[in-house]
Amino acid sequence: MYYKETLEHYESRNATQYLKDFRMIDEYSMKGWGVNLKLGAIYRPIPEMRIGAAIHTPTWYTMESSSYLNMCTSFYTSPSDDGKTLFSSESSGVFDFDVVSPFRFISSFAYVVQNRGIISLDCEFVDYSLIRMKTRNNKQYADGINHTVKDMCYATSNVRIGGEYKLSSTASFRMGYACLGNPIDEEMRVNDYGHENILSAGLGFRGEYSFLDFAYQYAWYEADQKMYDTKAGTALAHENVNIGKFVMTLGLRF
Repeated sequence: MYYKETLEHYESRNATQYLKDFRMIDEYSMKGWGVNLKLGAIYRPIPEMRIGAAIHTPTWYTMESSSYLNMCTSFYTSPSDDGKTLFSSESSGVFDFDVVSPFRFISSFAYVVQNRGIISLDCEFVDYSLIRMKTRNNKQYADGINHTVKDMCYATSNVRIGGEYKLSSTASFRMGYACLGNPIDEEMRVNDYGHENILSAGLGFRGEYSFLDFAYQYAWYEADQKMYDTKAGTALAHENVNIGKFVMTLGLRF
């Protein structure tokens, strides 16, 4: 896996003294690899029906993260002077760690309609409190993270339902809906806004040795983020999150 994020924040004041403006650049990247094992079985009581069960072992990840932070602030030297003084500060670091994800238990049901379509339902059970971090040179930090995860997270379920219809011998149309459970313990949530919802639709093409899938996913959920504490109480930022993305998958069969 590989992830990179760059955030840039800038503010300025329409004034003639004290603070003029400041800019902050925050760069973060993470890369690594993991390995797991997936086992499953399918039972067909009748030709049109499929009942399945699967277990996914924890994924053992070896990760490396790096960060860079820079803030540059400028001040007016005096109310009558357009000159300014500058203050700049930066920091960077690299952090290596290992992560072990939880087991996943999956049950599924599918029904084939006249060899032209299929309707499927998957239910997944995950205990997020079992996520564990390990570090090579900072065991105290990893223990603190693991203690927080154990206190804040709990077991939840993810439900997915979908359908596929064959437009031809090589092309299919698909639609689906997923409801992802909130892994944060109810007692630890600021407010209870429930689950994340995902709708998707797309086209798939199958050849003898390859396949190509196009899909659009739309996800939405609500959350409250704790920004900071004040004398009057906790300042919260309410988020209405709506995310749309296109996904393309290309596969080859050998």
